[in-house]
Amino acid sequence: MCGELVRKLFCCAAAALFLSASAVMAGAADRLALPEEAGPGVTESALVIETPSKEVVGRAAEFEELYAAGNAESRALLRRAFAKNMKERVELYVKLHYWKDDSWGKSELEKLLSSFDYKTKLSAYRAKSEDVCPAAACLDALKEFGGSIGDNELRFYGNEVMAYALRSDLYEDIR
Repeated sequence: MCGELVRKLFCCAAAALFLSASAVMAGAADRLALPEEAGPGVTESALVIETPSKEVVGRAAEFEELYAAGNAESRALLRRAFAKNMKERVELYVKLHYWKDDSWGKSELEKLLSSFDYKTKLSAYRAKSEDVCPAAACLDALKEFGGSIGDNELRFYGNEVMAYALRSDLYEDIR
């Protein structure tokens, strides 16, 4: 009985050691954590993640319908929630990867956020109204982001930032 317990404890300790060593190795191989100046040279031979993804395009259409059906107050709430949720998702990725301030992944996702903001303000300026749905403008920004990024993981994160902001369960309370 005691020998079996010792064997189980040894196996658990070995598994924990293996997992921690794997995490260290994965952290060392995180290409998105490279300094900003080293990042643009990182490209993958086959880009399999499309931006914007079909899920994001579908959710953007749903968001636009919801936005069009709302009043001015609910539209303002949707715009604020949309921007807040995108920022939260980028912050989550930065925290999960332990990216430093000068990392390529962090800087590219922050550029994507500022591009979302710029495109939304530009579409509002062109429409001469602040009451413009941000989804279409952000789809354009995501398409440009995908065209300039040669890393599947970062393209996935770009899609996820927008998909997270568009998910209907996040703005159910606004209806």
